[in-house]
Amino acid sequence: VVFRISPSHSKEEVKELKQFISQSDGDMPVKIIINNGSKTTTKVLEKTIDMNSETKRWLRKF
Repeated sequence: VVFRISPSHSKEEVKELKQFISQSDGDMPVKIIINNGSKTTTKVLEKTIDMNSETKRWLRKF
């Protein structure tokens, strides 16, 4: 599951995404791409999440 965080996302949205990832249990690996406007950073998390309707809602947002 890949989430792309861009400058258009608010700090509150990113905070809510982090909270969702921390509370979700499953076997899907999580990759986060952070674009701050001038630099792009990619991180693969050790945490895995479940692919469900809530995850899909977050994917539409990020």
